[in-house]
Amino acid sequence: TTSIVQYHDDTLYVQVMQSRKLLPVKLNGKIDAAEHYEIANIAIDPVEVMVSAMPDELEKMEYVETDYIVKKYLKSDRTFQVNIATADFMSVEPSMVNVNISVSPLKIKKVQVPVTQVNFPGPLYALWLPNEVELSFEVSEANYELIGPSDFTVQLDYKDVVSNVGGYAPLKLVSKSSLVKDVKLKPSKIIVGALL
Repeated sequence: TTSIVQYHDDTLYVQVMQSRKLLPVKLNGKIDAAEHYEIANIAIDPVEVMVSAMPDELEKMEYVETDYIVKKYLKSDRTFQVNIATADFMSVEPSMVNVNISVSPLKIKKVQVPVTQVNFPGPLYALWLPNEVELSFEVSEANYELIGPSDFTVQLDYKDVVSNVGGYAPLKLVSKSSLVKDVKLKPSKIIVGALL
């Protein structure tokens, strides 16, 4: 609201009433860990800031963002000070926040995963197929014990056997845990000449 508080012949004094509200802070940017590491957690401190603006403008706002930041190839925990992005119609207190980034090294783990046959015409073909394949992957230390064979699905499709190139058919990783990276199959393909 605006009210006239004092008036003289050539001067008009105007009092502008702003509203204030605590709003959450969202990180705007791209943060990546170095190879063989992962971003374990990102925390903003404080998580809320006091925003002052005209009531109609403040009513539209659900959060504020930081200035855009890019941090790459991180190998250790880091803390950065980042400004809050503002506009002419608003002010923010505090005007900066701390961005605390936790980085964890990845460990290599190996598991034996059953091979699932898809579209095969009969059970005799199972005699020629590997029962299991070895999967190796990277996973954080915190999640190391949580990941097992049931978190993966490996398939051999008879269509690939029939249309094989060079006498080999690929084994396909069709599902995996979102907690792992850089999954490798051993073997990744099988000889199919005896199957045809």
